[in-house]
Amino acid sequence: MKSLNLADKVLAGVCLAFGASLLVKINCKDSLAVRMAFSVLEAAVVGGFADWFAVTALFRKPLGFPYHTELIPRNRAKLIGATTLLVQNDFFNKDKLLASVERLPLLAHLIAWVENGKGKYVLLALLRKAINQFFAKLDPKRAAAGVERLLKAEIVRFNLTPFIQQQAKTLVEQGQHQKIVDASAAALLELLQQASTRRRIIDYCVQSYQEEKAANHILLRGLKWLGEQMGQIDPEELGAELHAQAVRFMKEIEGDKNHPLRGWVKQKLLEVAEALDKDAKTCAAIEAWKNAVVREAHFSAALEELLEILTAQVLAPATGQAKGANEAVTAWIIDQFVCYWEAFKRNEEVCRSVEQALKQIVIHLIEHEHAIIGAVVTLAMEKLTDAGLNKLIEERVGTDLQFIRINGSLVGGCIGLALFAAGELVRRF
Repeated sequence: MKSLNLADKVLAGVCLAFGASLLVKINCKDSLAVRMAFSVLEAAVVGGFADWFAVTALFRKPLGFPYHTELIPRNRAKLIGATTLLVQNDFFNKDKLLASVERLPLLAHLIAWVENGKGKYVLLALLRKAINQFFAKLDPKRAAAGVERLLKAEIVRFNLTPFIQQQAKTLVEQGQHQKIVDASAAALLELLQQASTRRRIIDYCVQSYQEEKAANHILLRGLKWLGEQMGQIDPEELGAELHAQAVRFMKEIEGDKNHPLRGWVKQKLLEVAEALDKDAKTCAAIEAWKNAVVREAHFSAALEELLEILTAQVLAPATGQAKGANEAVTAWIIDQFVCYWEAFKRNEEVCRSVEQALKQIVIHLIEHEHAIIGAVVTLAMEKLTDAGLNKLIEERVGTDLQFIRINGSLVGGCIGLALFAAGELVRRF
């Protein structure tokens, strides 16, 4: 282990120095300096080996010595239990955690994690998985029927009258009634300019003339016959002129922004908006019409077909064109989720509610599931083998253990020096 290398080198250096001093001492027995160096290095070797034995005995059997060695592996249950209690009751004390939760802006941290950290990718992966699981379990027929019932119930609850009033006022205030007139005039002009429309108008005039002629008094029929003979009444020409007048009228409306009909439309919209405030009968009739339309409307079959198409596209193998369709549907759903996420962030009231809800959830977990902290620590440590546990501790405190061994040599050398000095003093005095 790297953290023990320096201590090993120091001990090896002390041993080499001790061996050298021993050789010098054999040849220079009377030298005070040699004897002092020998005593210091001798004590340093003893201190270094003693601390090496002590540190090694924590993890293994030094030199195979079995008595009171391998202390950590032998006492792993006690060590795990003590560590669990330390983490659970001291580092993550319940009261400390509750106080921290009250101070922490949980929602802000959650948003930052989603937008700036890996949370975005986690949520997208979960969302994609949820989309696939949803469509895999979806029953299109049942879902379509449920959606139809829900939509109908919402439409029935929706009050249509205030909506009509508001839309009428908004159209007038924003000048949108002009666009309505423009669009209607353009559509009618396009229809009138068709040959089939012109023919229908002429045919209608001829038919009406014939019916009126057949129904009138004999004297009136005679007068009409006389007018026809004189060339004064021609239903064909009358129909053609009526068609021409209609075309000219539509062109006038389309080209004249101040046409009286535009003012009439504006006035009628305002009258509708004001009348609905006072006319309860009309309001009731509108609501009755709406409810009747809702009752008669059946769109579950169309919804079912749409859901079947979406399901087929989402669950199709991600290859070729199917992959493109799959990704398109999923991307659209994700885009909707992103829009809701942005709207959620802008809504301060909802954010405050979510913040309080998050805190209540965390507080509840702390108060009722605090012991899970210790359980997690215990589970994590119990997964470690003896060698793994030794490695974990050595990696965390290896530097300190290294200097404990080095200090053993230093302290041993200092003691050796002190003992040598004391011996010399006693011997001389």
